[in-house]
Amino acid sequence: MIWFREIWRSKLKFGLLAVAVGLLFFLLLFVNTVSTTLLDRFVGAVAYNSSDLLVFQSEAQATVQASRLTTDDVARVEEVDGVMAAAPISVMSIEATIAGDTANVSLWGVEVDGPGSPTEVVGALPGPGQAVVDTTAVSDAGLDIGSTFEISGVDIEVVGVADRATYSVLPTIYVPFETFEEVFASEYPGAPITPVNMVGVSVDGDAGRVAAAIADLDHLEALTPAQAADATPGASSITQSFTLITGITFAIVVVVVAFFFLILTVQKLKVFALLEAVGARGRSLAGYVFSQIGFLVVIGVAVGVGMLAAAIPATREIFSISIDPVLVGTLGAAVLAGSLASGAFSVRRIFKQDAAQVATGGKR
Repeated sequence: MIWFREIWRSKLKFGLLAVAVGLLFFLLLFVNTVSTTLLDRFVGAVAYNSSDLLVFQSEAQATVQASRLTTDDVARVEEVDGVMAAAPISVMSIEATIAGDTANVSLWGVEVDGPGSPTEVVGALPGPGQAVVDTTAVSDAGLDIGSTFEISGVDIEVVGVADRATYSVLPTIYVPFETFEEVFASEYPGAPITPVNMVGVSVDGDAGRVAAAIADLDHLEALTPAQAADATPGASSITQSFTLITGITFAIVVVVVAFFFLILTVQKLKVFALLEAVGARGRSLAGYVFSQIGFLVVIGVAVGVGMLAAAIPATREIFSISIDPVLVGTLGAAVLAGSLASGAFSVRRIFKQDAAQVATGGKR
């Protein structure tokens, strides 16, 4: 553990590097967490519902508001071979009156037991005059199980809360399709029908084959929930922007580690040369450098996770973030692998040196 003794003797120097890596790793975690949170608030209702496929009007280009279907389209989809169930999904933005205040919400009409309803519901599934709300409706609009609110003269009681079920960055409310029809008729009394925006589909067998069969029907397009979320206008821009930021930050972490250890190695070339002169193997010296890199990166990752944990209370009023162990493990492993790979520049200097020349200052 000679490599650790050097770290212990130079705690300030190595500690500053660990803090720098920690700050950059915190930025990596924070950017990815914010990206996931924004996407969940933007298209979580599309990406994480109970359907295997979502059917849109083909001309709508997977835009929920632009897609206009009818109950006849639901029946056509249900007749496709491989479709187990098809259910209408209607969506509209509307004002709700909550505890005397008004708030814009996204109202979803779904068949409670059918495809397209939210998953991960805590509480009960809604019946007539009841609703399940997403977690942002709890935090932003003050709704919770047992709360009541009013939309267009219709009184509704909250009986459940669903996670990752937000749409269009608005508090999102799910009601049975019959209740949605009642609200729509009250809001638009002259409308002849209640428009359907999507059809949720459960399939038996290969979803790709069923999607292709649905696409053969006039004016219909079928996508998986993940594909529909990715195709939503604006979602790809968010993903690309945050991916670029993540890539740049990752590169900075690797460069910082590589630069630090390259300078450190150059400063210690005489020491390494003397060690080689007394019989130390180059492989052992390489292990010395790699051990220090691995140790400091692991400490830096721990520092970054600690910073993210400290940031959670500060961001709670804006949006809720959490520590995802899978994300921490994935990014941590990537940073560790990249940093160890960057250590090859330092190790290369050790192997390229002429021990005799370095030890004598370049004189043989």
